[in-house]
Amino acid sequence: MDHRIGIFSLLLLAAIVAALPGAAHTVVDSTGAAVEIASVSRVVVVGGDVAEIAARLGAMEDIVARDDTCLFPPELKKLPSVGYMRTLTPEGVLSVNPTLILATQGAGPETAIKHLRDAGAPLVRVSQGYSEQAVAEKIGIIAKALNREPQGAELIQTIQHESTALKRSLTNFHDSPRVLCLMGVQRGSVLAAGENTGAGAIIRLAGGRNAMEGFSGYKPVSGESIIASGPALILVPSHGTAMMGGEDALASLPELQNLPAVQQGRILVMDSEYLLMFGPRYVRAAAELAAKIHPGYVIPEALRVSHE
Repeated sequence: MDHRIGIFSLLLLAAIVAALPGAAHTVVDSTGAAVEIASVSRVVVVGGDVAEIAARLGAMEDIVARDDTCLFPPELKKLPSVGYMRTLTPEGVLSVNPTLILATQGAGPETAIKHLRDAGAPLVRVSQGYSEQAVAEKIGIIAKALNREPQGAELIQTIQHESTALKRSLTNFHDSPRVLCLMGVQRGSVLAAGENTGAGAIIRLAGGRNAMEGFSGYKPVSGESIIASGPALILVPSHGTAMMGGEDALASLPELQNLPAVQQGRILVMDSEYLLMFGPRYVRAAAELAAKIHPGYVIPEALRVSHE
């Protein structure tokens, strides 16, 4: 009996130690790489969605640096930056002595990622997906990396409940108004969001239809294409509005000024990270967009609760 109690006590102790935030463990990231993590005391976050998830899991005090896209929660702005996520340098990241790097899969360049791994820095990459399942997978990997799996499970459940509330609230809206998402101006041409993008996914979740179909990603489009798309609403991420000189300048662009949606003032500017990154607030962002797409739509009470 005493022997069995001794074994049980050891197993219980091992389970408790494994659940501690600082315990050593191994995580398989979105690329299939097995990453050994000895400590989560100094975390670098790369990617706005990654940073927001980590903060929501309660790891804000362990984050010591971020990349330039990590702007929410606002406390992140006080931390040193290691540069922009697509132009990282190993020296910049390693200068803050990270014990863990959590990075969106779009971070790079790949040479920098390889150098960081060669230097022995535990680097966990997280996929960039635009669905409820993809967000749950992001949260699961980040929670495991931070040794905060119970908090991860709770956050996933919260988002699932929010998603269900959004879907139910849209059941009586059977039309799918066309929404044109403009990202900015590139070499004199307006840049629009096509399929397989965060913009396209959020429009669909909000019960709309992406006005730009037939291509993937973000591409320059002609004035003729914009007119032919017949948008009921113009959606612009905040960084795109800034790139185009403000909302008034946007409305006066030759490609847009004759659109009925523009003439009726149906231009919606939303925070870029909130709208496109598919972090923990993505369902709330979709609900806010739905309120602009569908006349008479009322945002469910469950989605009005602030997570800020």
